[in-house]
Amino acid sequence: MIKQIEVGKKYWLVRTFGGKYYSHFIQNGYIAIGWNELSDLELIKQADRDSKIKNALYETAKKLLKNEKDQPGRIVNPIMRFVNEMNIGDIVVIPSENSKTIQFGVIKSDVKIVSDVINLDEGLDPLYKQRMVEWIAWREKDDVDLNIFKMLSSHYAISSADEYSESIDRTMYKLFTKDEKAFLIIDVNKEEELSGYEICILITKLLETVDVYNTITESSLDKNSVNMKVNLQSPGFIQLFGDIDTITAIYAVYILFIGGKITIKDIQYQFRGINDYVWEKILQYQDQKHKHYLEIKEQEFRHVMELLKVTFPKNQEVNSNQIED
Repeated sequence: MIKQIEVGKKYWLVRTFGGKYYSHFIQNGYIAIGWNELSDLELIKQADRDSKIKNALYETAKKLLKNEKDQPGRIVNPIMRFVNEMNIGDIVVIPSENSKTIQFGVIKSDVKIVSDVINLDEGLDPLYKQRMVEWIAWREKDDVDLNIFKMLSSHYAISSADEYSESIDRTMYKLFTKDEKAFLIIDVNKEEELSGYEICILITKLLETVDVYNTITESSLDKNSVNMKVNLQSPGFIQLFGDIDTITAIYAVYILFIGGKITIKDIQYQFRGINDYVWEKILQYQDQKHKHYLEIKEQEFRHVMELLKVTFPKNQEVNSNQIED
């Protein structure tokens, strides 16, 4: 089904000690923070509401600092964030050495103490305070959204990335819902600069899919409900967002035109948007009197998509239907 992103989850940038732990975090599905001397989870949790305990943590941190001018807060604050502020379901971003690649994942566990860390590369110390993570996507530095590039300028061990949530969402997922809206990310891969005409015709053909859907299903979805953000810096992307039914319809018509096998599952699920009845109408329509209309629209759509090297997300499930290449 379409990925549903919960409103209110937090986003975090977690450093990997200059990239030293990057591969180990990915291969073993976790993130961790250092300073093992401060690993009493109960004390760390109480420090949020007990100033004496927090001061005691600061005193311990001072002993760990090599430079007397350094502030103990640079140790205590990220530890408290890791233990007290992070939650299951939050999004985490980690960079490799020099941020050459960036990994995106979802936190899957509460914090736990693990002292017997396995498969560490030689010269790396175990990091006791850990959270399990499901890694979802990765990007090379040169391919990330400009906002994510700006996010990487923060060099704290852990920093909030909430202000970059929109860019992170569309990097991790190409088709998703959030806050009662659907989002569809379409990549435009033509390397040459796009002309004004090409941009206009691309947007026109994308919105025409709503008309095609309405004709096939005798629906009345409003393409004026579709909003759009465009970044066409050759290559770039178009983000369509708005009414869930309408955005899902655009994706459904794309599958109809470009190809893909639709498998109706035995088990039925209740979702908004495209359902088995609609898929049946789409398939039947190809054999009815308006088949010629559909063929013309498909040819026009294919021509523009191929000319501008446009790609939609693949291997998505649209409600109770599985889309296969």
